[in-house]
Formats: sequence, C-alpha cells, structure tokens
Amino acid sequence: MKEFCKWLGVSEKFAKLVICLFVVMAFIVMTNIMLESIGLPFYKLTVDNLSKVNVSEIVEFILSCVMVLLNFYAMIFLVFPIKYFNKIFKYSLLYLLLDIILTETTNPIFVNIFILCFVLIFSYLYSNKNKKYILYGLIGYGINAFVQFVCYLYKARFIDFANINGLNKLLTSFDYFIFMFIIILVKEVIIKNKKKNKKGE
Repeated sequence: MKEFCKWLGVSEKFAKLVICLFVVMAFIVMTNIMLESIGLPFYKLTVDNLSKVNVSEIVEFILSCVMVLLNFYAMIFLVFPIKYFNKIFKYSLLYLLLDIILTETTNPIFVNIFILCFVLIFSYLYSNKNKKYILYGLIGYGINAFVQFVCYLYKARFIDFANINGLNKLLTSFDYFIFMFIIILVKEVIIKNKKKNKKGE
C-alpha cells in the first residue's frame, strides 16, 4: 500500500480517505439494492419525492444548459487540468449548441454517440493531436458513464427521468456531480504530487 501511494504521489492518509469514501458510497448503494431484492423497506425516489416547484420555460432551458455544461466538464476535466477552464469554456459552448440541436432533432442514441465522438475528437485536437489522449478521452467517458449508471441503479430508474422538469433533473443529479468532482479532485492531486516527485528527483 505504501509503495503504491508513493508511486501515485499521494500520502497514505489521503489514499485511505478516498478509499473510505468510495467504500461508503458502494455500501449505501449495495445495501439499498439488497433491501429491495429481499422485500424490505428501501430508499426509493418517486415523483412524490420530487420538488413541486413549477419553473418557467426560460428557467427550464437555462437549467438544462447548466446540466449539459456540467456533464461536459465532468468528462473533459478527467482528461485535462481544471486550470484550463478559461481556454476550454468557448469549446463547451460549441458542445452545448450542438447538444441542444441534436437533442431537439434526433433520439437519445445519436446524442450519446455525439457526446462520445465530441469528447474523443476534442481530447485529440486540444492535446495537439496526441493520440494517447483519445484513450484518455475514452477512459473519461467510461468513468462518467459508470458513475451515471450507479446513480441510475439506486435512484433514477424509479422515475421517468426524461419527463421531469429541469429543476428536478438538476436536484436529482447533485450526487452524480459530487461523485465526479471527487474523482476529478483526486486526479488533480495525484498528477500534482507526481510532478512534484519528478522535480524532487
């Protein structure tokens, strides 16, 4: 464990904290699924649990845009450092525009294909055509999809997520964005510490 932490460039305490967070998250999800499978009371998100606040179409659109942008950053900042936010922001607006157009004109399958293609192409081009960043982009997309799936398992599968309003979509997605933020933060710390270790050598 100590050797692995040294290779990552993080302290053993930090590594244990991160592991504990993921163990707790996994335990909560698996316990809830187990309780459901054996017929005992379990946490279930339903339409009755959602916010009853009605929002205007303009607010609905703004909230949808915020979610699209946050989802984009959740994938891209697994590949590139957060310090590049200002440079990446203009590309995120292009992504948002294309996502809106495709969402309104095609079905979700094509939207998901677009998201994957955009992430891979962007990772390749923004890295000055470094081919290994295509793999990094694919890994980032995969991690993002896995976290979304985990959140879906214990939450969104009980409701018609596509037909709830933008406010409830954002509220029910907070845990997903928190999970992604933790993963991105861990990635940033690991890379930063590895660079420090290289300079020290």
